[in-house]
Amino acid sequence: MEDEVVKISILLEIYGSLLTEKQYNSINQYYNEDLSLSEIAEEQEISRQAVRDNISKAKERLFSFDEKLHLYDSFLKQDEIIDNIQKELEKAFSDISIKKNTLKRIKQDLDSLKKL
Repeated sequence: MEDEVVKISILLEIYGSLLTEKQYNSINQYYNEDLSLSEIAEEQEISRQAVRDNISKAKERLFSFDEKLHLYDSFLKQDEIIDNIQKELEKAFSDISIKKNTLKRIKQDLDSLKKL
Protein backbone atom coordinates (compact mmCIF):
# COMPACT_ATOMS: atom_id res chain seq x y z
CA MET A 1 0.00 0.00 0.00
CA GLU A 2 2.78 2.42 0.90
CA ASP A 3 4.41 1.84 -2.49
CA GLU A 4 1.13 2.74 -4.19
CA VAL A 5 0.84 5.93 -2.13
CA VAL A 6 4.38 6.97 -3.07
CA LYS A 7 3.82 6.15 -6.74
CA ILE A 8 0.54 8.05 -6.86
CA SER A 9 2.16 11.05 -5.16
CA ILE A 10 4.94 11.05 -7.75
CA LEU A 11 2.50 10.58 -10.64
CA LEU A 12 0.43 13.43 -9.25
CA GLU A 13 3.50 15.64 -9.18
CA ILE A 14 4.33 14.72 -12.78
CA TYR A 15 0.87 14.69 -14.36
CA GLY A 16 -1.32 16.52 -11.84
CA SER A 17 -1.84 19.56 -14.06
CA LEU A 18 -3.55 17.29 -16.61
CA LEU A 19 -6.34 16.37 -14.18
CA THR A 20 -9.50 18.37 -13.63
CA GLU A 21 -9.40 20.67 -10.62
CA LYS A 22 -11.83 18.45 -8.69
CA GLN A 23 -9.86 15.31 -9.47
CA TYR A 24 -6.58 16.94 -8.51
CA ASN A 25 -7.92 18.36 -5.25
CA SER A 26 -9.55 15.10 -4.20
CA ILE A 27 -6.59 12.83 -4.93
CA ASN A 28 -4.08 15.32 -3.52
CA GLN A 29 -6.00 15.69 -0.28
CA TYR A 30 -6.45 11.93 0.02
CA TYR A 31 -2.89 10.81 -0.76
CA ASN A 32 -0.70 13.79 0.10
CA GLU A 33 -2.64 15.47 2.89
CA ASP A 34 -3.94 12.18 4.33
CA LEU A 35 -7.53 13.38 4.67
CA SER A 36 -10.40 10.89 4.86
CA LEU A 37 -13.14 10.72 2.24
CA SER A 38 -15.52 12.31 4.76
CA GLU A 39 -13.15 15.18 5.49
CA ILE A 40 -12.64 15.86 1.78
CA ALA A 41 -16.38 15.64 1.09
CA GLU A 42 -17.12 18.10 3.86
CA GLU A 43 -14.45 20.54 2.71
CA GLN A 44 -15.50 20.36 -0.94
CA GLU A 45 -19.20 20.26 -0.08
CA ILE A 46 -19.82 17.11 -2.11
CA SER A 47 -20.76 13.54 -1.22
CA ARG A 48 -18.28 10.89 -0.14
CA GLN A 49 -19.20 8.95 -3.27
CA ALA A 50 -18.32 11.95 -5.45
CA VAL A 51 -14.94 12.16 -3.71
CA ARG A 52 -14.38 8.43 -4.24
CA ASP A 53 -15.31 8.81 -7.93
CA ASN A 54 -12.95 11.78 -8.35
CA ILE A 55 -10.09 9.83 -6.78
CA SER A 56 -10.82 6.72 -8.85
CA LYS A 57 -10.95 8.68 -12.11
CA ALA A 58 -7.83 10.63 -11.20
CA LYS A 59 -5.88 7.44 -10.45
CA GLU A 60 -7.07 5.91 -13.70
CA ARG A 61 -5.95 8.97 -15.66
CA LEU A 62 -2.57 9.21 -13.90
CA PHE A 63 -1.76 5.58 -14.68
CA SER A 64 -3.01 6.02 -18.23
CA PHE A 65 -0.79 9.06 -18.79
CA ASP A 66 2.21 7.21 -17.45
CA GLU A 67 1.46 4.13 -19.53
CA LYS A 68 1.83 6.34 -22.59
CA LEU A 69 4.62 8.69 -21.50
CA HIS A 70 6.70 6.57 -19.07
CA LEU A 71 7.87 9.59 -17.07
CA TYR A 72 7.61 7.74 -13.75
CA ASP A 73 10.35 5.27 -14.74
CA SER A 74 12.47 8.14 -16.05
CA PHE A 75 12.00 9.95 -12.74
CA LEU A 76 13.13 6.87 -10.79
CA LYS A 77 16.16 6.36 -13.03
CA GLN A 78 17.14 10.01 -12.72
CA ASP A 79 16.78 9.81 -8.95
CA GLU A 80 18.94 6.67 -8.84
CA ILE A 81 21.65 8.27 -11.01
CA ILE A 82 21.73 11.36 -8.81
CA ASP A 83 22.02 9.19 -5.67
CA ASN A 84 24.90 7.25 -7.25
CA ILE A 85 26.71 10.45 -8.23
CA GLN A 86 26.25 11.80 -4.73
CA LYS A 87 27.69 8.62 -3.17
CA GLU A 88 30.64 8.58 -5.55
CA LEU A 89 31.40 12.25 -4.87
CA GLU A 90 31.25 11.71 -1.12
CA LYS A 91 33.59 8.73 -1.46
CA ALA A 92 35.98 10.68 -3.68
CA PHE A 93 35.98 13.71 -1.41
CA SER A 94 36.60 11.59 1.66
CA ASP A 95 39.79 10.33 -0.02
CA ILE A 96 41.19 13.75 -0.83
CA SER A 97 41.65 16.98 1.01
CA ILE A 98 38.98 19.45 -0.10
CA LYS A 99 37.35 22.42 1.47
CA LYS A 100 34.12 21.55 3.26
CA ASN A 101 32.37 24.52 1.66
CA THR A 102 33.06 23.13 -1.82
CA LEU A 103 31.62 19.75 -0.89
CA LYS A 104 28.64 21.44 0.75
CA ARG A 105 27.92 23.47 -2.42
CA ILE A 106 28.13 20.36 -4.58
CA LYS A 107 25.73 18.50 -2.29
CA GLN A 108 23.32 21.46 -2.37
CA ASP A 109 23.47 21.53 -6.17
CA LEU A 110 22.75 17.79 -6.33
CA ASP A 111 19.87 18.17 -3.89
CA SER A 112 18.46 20.98 -6.05
CA LEU A 113 18.82 18.81 -9.15
CA LYS A 114 17.09 15.94 -7.38
CA LYS A 115 14.09 18.15 -6.60
CA LEU A 116 13.54 19.01 -10.28
